[in-house]
Amino acid sequence: MARFAIGIMDNRYMPEEMLYNEVLRPETGTYGYGWSVANLEGKDVKAFHGGSNGLPRAHLLMKPRQKNAVVILAQLKSYVALDLTALAEQIMTIVEVRAGDLETPQK
Repeated sequence: MARFAIGIMDNRYMPEEMLYNEVLRPETGTYGYGWSVANLEGKDVKAFHGGSNGLPRAHLLMKPRQKNAVVILAQLKSYVALDLTALAEQIMTIVEVRAGDLETPQK
């Protein structure tokens, strides 16, 4: 899933114009070709998709223009509520904060 996210963000599978104008459709702000889509500040969008086949669970969250993605794969021992969307958002926040720290020049 991580390689798929990298391919999407690097425009390996389709041109950037197609990704944003047809697949992710940022102007709709809801759903595009299997992806839940949300508009963010500026031109970027947040796209995510998750699924379950009983106990195995998966979730992919991307911010393609920022080149950030979070992939979560989980194997549960029992049927319990697990909000992978919220967990992915929390991890994305950590990734973005750390990336910002790395970009800040040291004095």
